[in-house]
Amino acid sequence: MNLTDALNCYCSKYLDNRNWYQWKIQEDYFHANFGITLEGETCFDKTVELKKKLHELWESESDSDKRKRIIKAYISVWGGIKRISNDTIDEYMALAPKSLIRLGKKGVASWSKALVIHNPQQYAIFDARVSLSLNCLQELYSIEDKQLFPILSSRNNKVLEGNKRISDISGNWEKLDNSEFYNHYLLILKSVADHNHTDIATIEMLLFAKAEAIWKCLKIKGKDNYNLQAEQFHSNNHRMKLCSSCLLGLVCRYNGESVPHEKVLRLAEEEVLIPVCPEQMGGLPTPRPAVELKNGRAITSDGEDITANFEAGARQVLEIARLYGIATVILKQRSPSCGCGQVYDGNFSGSVVPGNGITAQLLLDNGIKVLTEEDL
Repeated sequence: MNLTDALNCYCSKYLDNRNWYQWKIQEDYFHANFGITLEGETCFDKTVELKKKLHELWESESDSDKRKRIIKAYISVWGGIKRISNDTIDEYMALAPKSLIRLGKKGVASWSKALVIHNPQQYAIFDARVSLSLNCLQELYSIEDKQLFPILSSRNNKVLEGNKRISDISGNWEKLDNSEFYNHYLLILKSVADHNHTDIATIEMLLFAKAEAIWKCLKIKGKDNYNLQAEQFHSNNHRMKLCSSCLLGLVCRYNGESVPHEKVLRLAEEEVLIPVCPEQMGGLPTPRPAVELKNGRAITSDGEDITANFEAGARQVLEIARLYGIATVILKQRSPSCGCGQVYDGNFSGSVVPGNGITAQLLLDNGIKVLTEEDL
């Protein structure tokens, strides 16, 4: 899994609506100074509309002073970067996009906004919140070959806290080239936007809006935060097992149903069974298309390869098992995630072949005993 895969998994949870973006615009200012009236109903819609209308105004305006006012208003009034000099704005006006990008980390939160006015379809904002989200997601999704995006200063204490954590853990990460990280960022945004049938602005705005939440998830994931719980359960961890949620009666299967199993429910009265659903934990909704394994890949009945979601969920299950010292799990037999010893053949024919689901195999590879409901 790479960052693009991780971001696809993360975005899949949030793109059905845009209520997560709640930053308001000084509409009176832009109406009084530029004649712009925003008609969108939500903060998200109005922000996208403002970018579009400022770009159109920029394109239609030949007077350099008026163009300068447009860029400065977007950076300082909308973007909140108050201390930006006229000389800097002149530089943003004079330099071509490629030259601005070569400026690298210096002033990126400002010059990337200038680029958005140049072309909101081609360029996106990069600031401290976006950078934190990109860096935290790589740790959250346990990406092996992590790439460090520039850590930018911020006035937000939570962002600063997250930046410090990233600084502490990123010693072995590949540091992206100062003059190339922005182009790499744009490539990721475009790939994720295309995959999710949206635009790069939406993905950037999600990274911006969710920065604190993403950092909080990483903060909670840190084992130090769970030491107390781990100690509390330590004496009983031989009686704790992970268990496929559907076997405990939770509605999480692909068809929106559950398959409560009598022996599993009876065992839950005697031992602590922690419910897990790798597919939901990998970002997939319920209900969802049926999936079978074909050549080791998770393929839907529609032919879509969603292996990245399955692998992400498997890693989360392994993380929970390690967190509580779990030695044994009980998983749903023949599932493309949880099957152990048997899985469906990949042709959606109902035929079974020898094999393990993606989560079951990862747990086995890490020394964890895997049982199914049929072993009880």
